[in-house]
Amino acid sequence: MDDNKIRVAAASSDNLCINRHFGRAENFCIADIYGNGSVIRVEERKVIPVCGMGQHDDGELKNAVEALSDCDVVLAVRIGFGAARELEENGITPLEVSGMIDESLQKLSSYINKFKKRGE
Repeated sequence: MDDNKIRVAAASSDNLCINRHFGRAENFCIADIYGNGSVIRVEERKVIPVCGMGQHDDGELKNAVEALSDCDVVLAVRIGFGAARELEENGITPLEVSGMIDESLQKLSSYINKFKKRGE
């Protein structure tokens, strides 16, 4: 992780709300949170959903995590245990969150900066 930024992937069907289960997400809004508190959306990234018809595919899970490997945090409405474990094993923090992407990114930015100041 770059000391000056944290890259976040938010599971979204419309690029406005965090409204997808990690395993059913086809799109992730990618944004960078910088140490000064600014948030910049970088791109919309497409992946093949991990879950289909009530079951998940381990190969697609690995592919989805690989597609997000440059991210430090993943935000989704729901992240199953197996997906969370796979993300964590690849250095990505899974967080279950719902709401507007921009508001959630701002909250995450303020939390990060709050804890960063405590460590100084």
